[in-house]
Amino acid sequence: MLPRRAADVSPSIDSLRPRGERSPPRRLRGASAWSASARPWTWAGLLCLCVFALGCQTGRGVIDDRWMGPWYAALDGATRLEVETISGERLLVVDDPEAIADLIERVAVDPAASWGRCRCSGEFALLFSTGQPEPVLVTLNHRKSLRLRAWSADGVLTPWSRSAVLSWLATHGLDL
Repeated sequence: MLPRRAADVSPSIDSLRPRGERSPPRRLRGASAWSASARPWTWAGLLCLCVFALGCQTGRGVIDDRWMGPWYAALDGATRLEVETISGERLLVVDDPEAIADLIERVAVDPAASWGRCRCSGEFALLFSTGQPEPVLVTLNHRKSLRLRAWSADGVLTPWSRSAVLSWLATHGLDL
């Protein structure tokens, strides 16, 4: 004869409760709060978070419309770029719209590091001609951040963007 299991002999706790009263949810032995069997919704939430994070990341850094939306809007249709020192000495002139569009695409701002403005007026002025009466002024500060009037703070470039922008300037004749 086979030995009986304890569950076959002893009544369950639910059978001893009055009708209509529910037992509290059972926690599985050995299951942590993060195990798939204890909380399956946790894994679904983690999966959604990963998909969201991958969707918001590119090789250039985080895409944030608060920064990049005004950047693209201000420089839409730029046909000429003049780079000057803050004192007004002209260092570089680029008249190729495709090359200028390439520079604009290389900019990516790190929103976590971009929270204020430094007190300097920048090292270099990038003047973009977009067909408006006045060119759009963008200053390059400390070779690591940009200042655009539409932004509430200096936009700190991501490491990839910083090297990409500086290499673009070097390729076009301005080695910083």
